[in-house]
Amino acid sequence: MKEEALRLAVKEWKEAFEERAKGPIKIIAPSTSEGITAAAILTRILQRKQKDLVITFSDINEKVIEELSFDTVQTFILLDEGETSLSVLEAKLKQKEVFLISSHRRTFASPSLHLLSPIEEQIQSMALLSYLFALEMSLENKDLAKIVVPLVFDQQDKIAAQVIEEAKQEHLQKEGQGFLFLHSPLQLLPQALAEVTSPFFPGISGSERGAVSFLENLAGEWKTKQGWKRSVDLNEEECRILTAALIKRKWEAAPLNLEQFGEIWTMKVESEPIAIQEWAEIVKVCGIVKQPITGLRICLGKKLWLTQGRILKKKYNQELGSVLELFYQQSEKKELKVIDQILIWVCKEQFSEIALTEAVQSLKKNAALQKYVVFGILGSTKTGDHFLYMTTIHPTAQFDVLINGLSEAFPLMKKQEGEKAWYTFSQAKEEEILNVLASQSSSIRVEEHIQE
Repeated sequence: MKEEALRLAVKEWKEAFEERAKGPIKIIAPSTSEGITAAAILTRILQRKQKDLVITFSDINEKVIEELSFDTVQTFILLDEGETSLSVLEAKLKQKEVFLISSHRRTFASPSLHLLSPIEEQIQSMALLSYLFALEMSLENKDLAKIVVPLVFDQQDKIAAQVIEEAKQEHLQKEGQGFLFLHSPLQLLPQALAEVTSPFFPGISGSERGAVSFLENLAGEWKTKQGWKRSVDLNEEECRILTAALIKRKWEAAPLNLEQFGEIWTMKVESEPIAIQEWAEIVKVCGIVKQPITGLRICLGKKLWLTQGRILKKKYNQELGSVLELFYQQSEKKELKVIDQILIWVCKEQFSEIALTEAVQSLKKNAALQKYVVFGILGSTKTGDHFLYMTTIHPTAQFDVLINGLSEAFPLMKKQEGEKAWYTFSQAKEEEILNVLASQSSSIRVEEHIQE
């Protein structure tokens, strides 16, 4: 059986570790959910053995290996080998004792490189392998099962099922301590929300009654004729509503950013803490870039999706920064089109609609734009058509007549579905669109508020 073979491999790895590991131990882990979780497990079990530890979060590459070869530490635990071949790793660190945990199947024999990897070709969780090592060290380490659960819950194998059961039993014995995430996409929403305690949602986590009350007071249809929906039943709009409400509940509970995200992220030694503000920003970006299901998965404790959320946030911030930088460059060069009360930025670069939309919302607050009534971006699509995105800067401005004038001049103009001010033009030239805007600019109305 593969489970028995894997446990035997873990036992042999543990015996080699106890025999060969000398002095202080340095753990090198990638800064991913997998890497941090595995490092958290290894840290706890080695601290319980009163071992001296150093933890570094870094991808393994030839530069890092070269640095390790000159390190005074003699024993290393590497979590994943990255793109480095095992032969290079062994050659560079042959004077060291290296214990490698890999998520991919590897076959390599060396007296100084001790390898623990999956028995079969399928990818195996490094956190799970680390936990199996912890059990070999001592059955008292079962309390660490709860840390592994978020990373193995979806795995359909016997070992993962045993880990989940161990986490359940540990949670029952120490109710209210640590964190537990046992959500299944097939669970009904109240049950799923109640079982999420990392992140912890006040009044919802640990209380199915509280989760029911939360959903009943939330706008939207969370039930069908058959009963409560499951997370897999939700459409994108429902995901947005639910994640926004969860962020609000979480944010209200921790306005000072003091609370950390889950037990994994609060290791005493070097770690990757994620404060409530960053967590909320990541989930918010998931909604902005139209991936609310990823945001919901993060809200429901899916640690693996947190990495994906960070990638989305980084990509979004980079593109948004590029848009704003280009705007200010062209603004300083006075290359923006001023048409009476309208300011038009003719953007020659290709950016996503999401980045442009968010850039407009940011630019609307710029003091230099306050003297205009309408701000717009005119650009071209990948198909060669033109688009126009317009928004009012003055809060009471109405430009219905302006839009009607554009519609009459360009019968093929289309309003983009779901977007308030995105318009696309087929068979229209840039100068023609600007000329029509100029002819209609005087039609923009601004309502005057009379104070009593």
